[in-house]
Amino acid sequence: MNLRRPKLFILALTAVVVLGCADTGAPQTVVVHVPPRQVQVTEWPDQSGVVPVWCAFQIKDAWASPIFRGSGTVVRKEGGKWWILTCEHVISFQSLKWVGVTGVKIYLGNGKRLCTVFRRDPLSDLAVLEIVDPGASWRPYRVSTEALAMGQKVFSLGVGLVPPLGEGDPPVYATHTQPGHVSSATVDPQIPTNCSIKGGFSGGPLLNTRGELIGVNRAANGPGYSYHIPITQAMIVEEVWTTPARPSGP
Repeated sequence: MNLRRPKLFILALTAVVVLGCADTGAPQTVVVHVPPRQVQVTEWPDQSGVVPVWCAFQIKDAWASPIFRGSGTVVRKEGGKWWILTCEHVISFQSLKWVGVTGVKIYLGNGKRLCTVFRRDPLSDLAVLEIVDPGASWRPYRVSTEALAMGQKVFSLGVGLVPPLGEGDPPVYATHTQPGHVSSATVDPQIPTNCSIKGGFSGGPLLNTRGELIGVNRAANGPGYSYHIPITQAMIVEEVWTTPARPSGP
């Protein structure tokens, strides 16, 4: 059965959110959730726990407009407060100091939701972001620490740029799902898979076939060679799921 749908039909089914930062003069941007094609949608994991991460960098006394940097993975909700796991390199500006960058503000979702850093650990390349947003409709992922097996089917989710809807339209960012398999019996310190992750996937979730969080996208080394941080190695964020939230120390 051919389940291909015309591009315009697929886009008509998506929820579109207009982005932009009026206070910074940033151009409008669109974020959509694109259903997978050629495969029954019900066979694919939930995308509502994936959040675009934007950063505005400070150069001297001026703040630049926010730019898309990567993905975040929603791991906890308590009332109107949310905790989002991402890669530390997504929000870091250390590598940009040589061009005069001295600070960063981090935004989630539509590029207007300013958040704070709950915890960060450059050594493990993990960070936890915190935001108060009672109106957000994200859905935290459940975590699985079960042992992984070579050949096990997995899904890598992340946000990436897709072609604009038409000439002159603003950029469009969409949540994508890339299926694959664990490609090695060795999954420590990183999980290798053949998922075709793209730019912007860093910080997004690696899920098992039950839709449970088993890792965090970190990097790709060519087509079919991707690496993910095991959730069992994410010691920096364990307390986020087990204890009441508290501000991080200096």
